[in-house]
Parts: sequence; C-alpha cells; structure tokens
Amino acid sequence: MDAGHSVDFLEGGGILLHLKPREAGKALAVNSRASDHWDEEVRIERTSPERPDQLEVDLLHTGNGVTIFLGGEQSVVFSRCGDLHRATAISIPTTIDTVVDPDSPPLPLVTPRIERIVSPVPPELGTVPVTRPPAANGVVDPVMLADLVRTAAGEKDWARVAELAADRPEALRGDRRATMDLARALIQLGRGQEAEAILRRLGMDGPRKDDVAYHLGLALQKQHRHDEARRLFLQCLAGHPDEARFVFQAGRATAQCVSGGFGSAEPQPELIDEAIDLLTRAAGLMTRDGRPHREMAAMLQGKGLLEEALAALVEAQRRSPAMTALHLEQSRLLVRLDRIEDALQQARLAAAADENNDAAASTIRILERWLDARRSGPFSTGTLTAPSGRDGRGTKVSA
Repeated sequence: MDAGHSVDFLEGGGILLHLKPREAGKALAVNSRASDHWDEEVRIERTSPERPDQLEVDLLHTGNGVTIFLGGEQSVVFSRCGDLHRATAISIPTTIDTVVDPDSPPLPLVTPRIERIVSPVPPELGTVPVTRPPAANGVVDPVMLADLVRTAAGEKDWARVAELAADRPEALRGDRRATMDLARALIQLGRGQEAEAILRRLGMDGPRKDDVAYHLGLALQKQHRHDEARRLFLQCLAGHPDEARFVFQAGRATAQCVSGGFGSAEPQPELIDEAIDLLTRAAGLMTRDGRPHREMAAMLQGKGLLEEALAALVEAQRRSPAMTALHLEQSRLLVRLDRIEDALQQARLAAAADENNDAAASTIRILERWLDARRSGPFSTGTLTAPSGRDGRGTKVSA
C-alpha cells in the first residue's frame, strides 16, 4: 500500500474495514464507519526504524472479523467489521497490488475504479464526506459518473478524473462537457494518445468545436506532433484572433517546429519570424504570464539576438517570479554574453530556490572555478610571459 491511499471494504453506505498508511508508512490505521461517523481508530505500528516505500498488509478473515498482519511482523484482531463476506464493494486505488489466496472463499465484490472513500481526519477538522458508488451491480450510472467527473475537473483533480473514467470513456458519450473534462485530464497527465482518441470520437462538428480543436492540438503536442498541432491552433486563431490561449499555443507550436521539437522532426527555421510574431502578440494579451517571453527568448537566441533574448527572460521572470527555472536559463545566456559574475548570481538564485537543483549546483561550481582562473591564471588581464627556455615578448590580453 502506498502512503496517501486507502483500501475500503464497503456495505451500503458504510465502511466495514478501512486501511490507510500513517506516519509516512511507519504505521497502519484501521477503522470502520457506520452512517456518517467514523469509529475509534486502531493503529498498528512497525517496529523496524526503516521507512518503507510500501506497506505489505495481509488479511486473514473469518466469520467474526479479520486478523491484520503488517509487514509480516505485528498483527491485530479487528472484530468490529464482522464477516467481510458481507461487503458489496471494495475500493482499491490502482497503485495498490492485491493477491488473493486461491484456497480462500471468494468475496462477492464489485471492484472498479470509480469511487474513493476519503480517509478519516481529526475531529477538529470536521466530518468526512463519503463518495457514493455510482454503480449498481457493476453497471455504471452514466449520469452520476459524469457529475463526478465534472466535479473533480472543477477542482483540477486530474488524477481523480482519469481514475473515474479513463478506462470507460464510452460511459460519458452522452455528456459532451464531461467527455471534454476527461480529455483535459489525460492531457494534463501526459496521456496524449488517449486524449486524442477521445477528442477525435467527440468530433468538431458539435458545439464548442474550437475548444475541441484546441485540446486536440494540446494532445498532439504531448506526442511531439508539433506541425499537426500548429495547424489546429492556427485554425482556432483564424476564428478568434484575440484569444490569448490560441495565440500562445500557435506561437509555441511554431517555435517547436522551428527547432524540430527536440529532434522529433525536421527543423523548419523559415518559421522563426512567424513564431516571434505570434509570441509577441501572446505576450501583449497575457500580461501576467511569463511563458510567451520565455518561448520568445529561445527564438531570439536562434537569430543571434542575445541581448534581446536576455531582456525577454528578464521580463518573463518579472511576470512569473515563481518560474524559478528562468534563473538558470538566464545564467546560461549570460555566459554566452561573457558576463560570468552575473551568470553566477543567477545560478545561485536558482540553487536557493531549489536546494535539490543539481544543475544549478554544478553550474555554480563551474562558474566559480572559471572566475578563479580568470582572476589568478593566464586568462586574467596581464602579461603572458614566454615559456621557459624560449625568448619572446609577453603579450597583453584581456580577461
């Protein structure tokens, strides 16, 4: 069991048995819930001081309860649940592996990925809502499923949306909005191929066809199909020339086409001016977003306009101060401009923003040695003397 997830044996509106890792995997919480109230929690703690990546939990159930073994060490008898064969459903996240002893009697369980029972919280934080199963006898209720998907999408819980419906998108076909929410979730999770299939089935002949085309472009981008994505974004832009998201993604896709999408396609350098123009327009529409300037900086560097590219990165940082990766990008560009002290300062800012940033730490070491060599070695301003055993005049060089 991964920390942060739980396994729940359900009967009607109650929970017969609730299992959830606690204290970063050092303990297992066991509980039950009747009506709308959690019972007193029982906790099993590991004796080993090591913190495991996963907890191994074994259940031995009888007609009078269940014996729970934690990591093959501690055990506790939990009788409050009674006979687990009464369970009508079990909620198991996809990250949890289960193995059933072939000699044990089967449980009549409906085991889909369409429900989640929220784990108990301390009383002072209030009551815990229960998500009711949207299925009866294993049959998905499409209306309730669509409602759950829309709710999770409204909370931007993309993993939850995918958990609810990714393996059953056909259940949402009667609800265009929920289907779009599922596609958006898959895009956010990097599952572009699945999103593409859903969006192509949805089609672009119905309402919000530009929205479908836009998200299809995003799904294609996730698959590094930047030229196809660019055509879709330009199609959206033709009907909505001042829609910021259309302008930005068209500029971004065009920039990827210029560079060849990190080796995924043949570069198209002839599009560089178009990319800069689109990104400039996007920057004018997205006045509090540094992404257009960040993309623009790469294009300006491609044209050899290093000072202009640096100015674009500085503006991107001003607009999006939380985008700490910009510090390291400025550092690299400042090295190209031979402004090593300024480059070192930006690398230090990147390291301060993320102490686990190995690239920033490595850049700092390199630049510090570079500066030391300039100040004390043959690259410093001064006279280079002839090697020993040779005659020759020293030559004045600049640092």
